[in-house]
Amino acid sequence: MLTPTDLESFFSGRDFQRFFAQSMQSLIIRANHPFFTIVAVSDAYLSMVQMSREEVINRHLFEVFPDSDSDPSGRSSAMQAFIDVIETHAPVELPVYRYEIFVPAENRMVSYYWANKNEPVLSADGSTVEFIINTTTNITDRILLEKARQDARREVELVQQRINMMFMNAPIGMVMLSRDNYIIEYANQMMYKMWNKGSGEQLIGRSVFSVIRELEANGLRAVYDKVVQESEAFYQTDVPVTYDRDGVVKTYYFNIHMEPVHNLAGHVTGLMILAHDTTESLASRRDIEASEERLRMASEATGLGTYDVDIVNNVIVHSPELAMIFGQPADRKLSWSQFVNIIHPEDRPIRDRAYARALRTGIYNYEARLDPGEGLTRWMRAVAKVYFDSGKKPVRIIGTVIDITEDKLREIRKNDFLAIASHELKTPLTSLKLLLGVLGGGYAAAADYTPTALLEKSNQQVNKMTALIHDFLDLSRIESGKVEFESTPTNLNDLVVRVIDEQRILLAAGYINFEPGEIPVVPADSDKLAQVLDNLLNNAIKYSGREPQIRVRTFTSGEEVIVSVSDNGIGIDESHHPRIFQRFYRVDQQQAKLFAGFGIGLYLSADIIERHQGRIWVESRKGEGSTFFFSLPFADNPLPPVN
Repeated sequence: MLTPTDLESFFSGRDFQRFFAQSMQSLIIRANHPFFTIVAVSDAYLSMVQMSREEVINRHLFEVFPDSDSDPSGRSSAMQAFIDVIETHAPVELPVYRYEIFVPAENRMVSYYWANKNEPVLSADGSTVEFIINTTTNITDRILLEKARQDARREVELVQQRINMMFMNAPIGMVMLSRDNYIIEYANQMMYKMWNKGSGEQLIGRSVFSVIRELEANGLRAVYDKVVQESEAFYQTDVPVTYDRDGVVKTYYFNIHMEPVHNLAGHVTGLMILAHDTTESLASRRDIEASEERLRMASEATGLGTYDVDIVNNVIVHSPELAMIFGQPADRKLSWSQFVNIIHPEDRPIRDRAYARALRTGIYNYEARLDPGEGLTRWMRAVAKVYFDSGKKPVRIIGTVIDITEDKLREIRKNDFLAIASHELKTPLTSLKLLLGVLGGGYAAAADYTPTALLEKSNQQVNKMTALIHDFLDLSRIESGKVEFESTPTNLNDLVVRVIDEQRILLAAGYINFEPGEIPVVPADSDKLAQVLDNLLNNAIKYSGREPQIRVRTFTSGEEVIVSVSDNGIGIDESHHPRIFQRFYRVDQQQAKLFAGFGIGLYLSADIIERHQGRIWVESRKGEGSTFFFSLPFADNPLPPVN
């Protein structure tokens, strides 16, 4: 008879672990609510969740697989299933439930659907559940496929409704005619209005040539016959048709599009005609043809891109300069939608709002980024006028586009300069203020330093600010985005001692403990590395409460020297680790919001380390302090550690 200890030894034994690794997608979990420690895991399960055995064995289940804070339903379902197994001593199945897991390849939490069975392993006397065997199957593809099918069915129904609504309410005339005698089978309201010969009940079932007898005299029967006999579409703009519409015989102009209608066997069974009355817009178009040439000549002289859009027919005529501004060859002809698609996805709502406003006001004006591909981003400004017909319907847009990329880049560089300058100057200015406070007797640490030493350190901070100001005022460096580095053989132990010595003056309580290792010299810019250390130590002190306990270490690993700064502070949730070194990024957890900061210090530190061909990273958990590391490649001339 196996006791709980025997079971524990059996499950953790090498033979069982080797055997269980080859089983189906399973876990063996200790029934120690609420932890549910994992004692065995199969290879298939590890492959399914994309984790290693070391990341799973002897760890709490919900520590390994934390659920989303925004939707904890997956964890709640799994937890309740385990509780039910423990209470009922019976297997519990979850046929379908959703649970999020972290996918390293995507660097985010991803929702999956699972089928799950949990079976109890009872104690020797059968009184308690000692372990739970969990068998899990990933059914995400099946669930998503079924959802896709349901969505597709709903979408088909909606599309059918939309098509019917669009057909009946379309702003152009639409009619379906039979092949024989061109009988009217279906027509929309606009077509009835253009005919002005009666309602649908009066016209359906009649030949279109009996409704409008003038069509044959205008030669349209021959066109109809050609479309249905040769099964070829017909399209022509501004077709003149003379007929009696309102009791007066008059010539009207139409854009006409005819398409043959086929049955499933591919035989032509009828004709679909789309007609748009262009009588009024044609007159307007002729009025502005003269100004169009003048606009073209002006745009070529100024480098502006010009365009003329027929809103009704969604046709655009544009200059070669416009294609070039949008990152396309000058001789390429683009459609209206192709131009819109080159606008950066995040800025398309700006364009859409400006377009909707223009259709009401007649003024089209906006700025947006362009994304022509190959990692390029440009800026443009569009200005246009909307023309309306006599019924106040928008029919045409004529406008210009200018490339404003250089202006935007200058603005971005200016903002970046101000952000970096303010952040870089803040650190030495703060240190100088505190040093002067110590010198004035405002801190308990004043007794530990002579006035001469404090003045010397104050002078060092002034020198730092002076150097930074000179760097920031060098316009050529700002424009190129480069900062010069002066690499010299540097003993990091000496550098750490110097920076810590300055930081200790600023500590009201707590301590900084330095554990120097036997490390070699590294080629580096010591002033820039001092900025990195200053930033890491300042952060450690700031986020560690009233009595910081800071630990600094130097050691080697492979061909790198590594410096680590550890604290006992509030810690950083792992979800923030991938972005913490991005510019302007700040951790949004509640405690971090209590501290002032610009979100640029770690970004600058990462940039400095990267320029040294080094690495920088963080290890931290929320509420458990943080350790920041950076590494540098070293030269082969070791120095003894500095105490």
